[in-house]
Amino acid sequence: MNKYIKQGFFLILVLFLCSACPKTITVPNVVGYPESVAMDEIRSAGFYCISLSYMYSDDVPENYVISQDPVGGSKVNEGTNITLVISRGSDKVGVPYIIGITQKEGIEILKQSSLKVGTISREFSNTYPLGYIISQEPRYGTKVLYGSKVNITISLGKIPDPYELRPITRERAIRIACYVRKAKIRSEDGTLVPIAWSMINQACQDRSLLLQYLIASTPDPVPESEPILDPNELTADTIQQVISHPYVDVASMNLTGPLIVFQNLVSTNDITFPNEPIHVYWPYHHAVAVNVEGNVCIMDLSIQDEPIPIGEWTAKLSNETTCEEVSEKGYWEIWSYWLSLMSNWQVEETPEKLCGYTITPILTFRSDQKPQIQGVIDALSTLVVQTYAFQTLVMDNYGIDLPIEVVPFITSLYTPGTINDLCSWVPFLFCQQ
Repeated sequence: MNKYIKQGFFLILVLFLCSACPKTITVPNVVGYPESVAMDEIRSAGFYCISLSYMYSDDVPENYVISQDPVGGSKVNEGTNITLVISRGSDKVGVPYIIGITQKEGIEILKQSSLKVGTISREFSNTYPLGYIISQEPRYGTKVLYGSKVNITISLGKIPDPYELRPITRERAIRIACYVRKAKIRSEDGTLVPIAWSMINQACQDRSLLLQYLIASTPDPVPESEPILDPNELTADTIQQVISHPYVDVASMNLTGPLIVFQNLVSTNDITFPNEPIHVYWPYHHAVAVNVEGNVCIMDLSIQDEPIPIGEWTAKLSNETTCEEVSEKGYWEIWSYWLSLMSNWQVEETPEKLCGYTITPILTFRSDQKPQIQGVIDALSTLVVQTYAFQTLVMDNYGIDLPIEVVPFITSLYTPGTINDLCSWVPFLFCQQ
């Protein structure tokens, strides 16, 4: 009897323990399902503890299951927590096509795509009208993160023909030159610093860019007050406005060759400079071209206020060879040749012409170059330094402590030198050949 009682008790104990054991359930596979469907499937299988997390995915559509834990097909205890990772969709967006529309329209489309406008540059275009988008980077269709920046280039209108500049009278050209000569730059400490127009072979690109901007932005009638160039006010937008709608059409005159001169300084004040010229040489120079009563002339404030015919101007700077207008390819061959020689490098080939010039659109030094807008802005600090350097130059050469207010009114008489003169000044390698 006791034996049967013990066996019955054991059987009851086993049944009790088994009834207390959790059931094992097969986890359904819901990867790739929409979130709502996946939740229903898991609950239908008997799982009610469900955790959700979210992540971006380029491969799984938004609100679909990327992965699950435990994986589908696993046998787990009833009540096990099921974790689903749900896709938020891609964190990238395709860059929209915004070329050929206005800047305002393009920026609005970028905003609608959760993108931002990046750098805005401007250049001339014969294809797209003024103010329209020429190019974009990244290109259309490129996948980028939300909030990324798209750089755009805006048209400045048609590439100006330097020989189709609107003419001005000689009188107006002189009045503009007198006005521009008095320009001052506000330095970092607030001091107003005039420009050393006769510091010819240093920072001539900066001086040319700033002179082009000043002439192009001078209204008619010419103001009585002196122009003040403040780095905080001379913005890219201001310069772009002048490029698009100049009061005076200007172009860049680019000269390259053996520029060798004896420079005699001249003052309109009581200062008298000794008749001991400064020896100056450099491989290229830049000035400003304007149309004066139908003729392209040069504005060079280092020489005079009155515009100068091109041939007369080039003859003041080089008489080793005739300086003619050349192609851009020819220009850069000459430029490279003389830059190499005056840097004391060996040169194997001599260009067909030894001196030449090009005339390129406003604020450029090549016809395919974007306007050097940042170059105008950077020129301010450079030319402040050049003014003080010019005072030092005068002190070192003549022992004259030049008042800073006199600096912009110092002009130069140039007597062109020869290669022999240059070689007597500096023993370059090519002088020995």
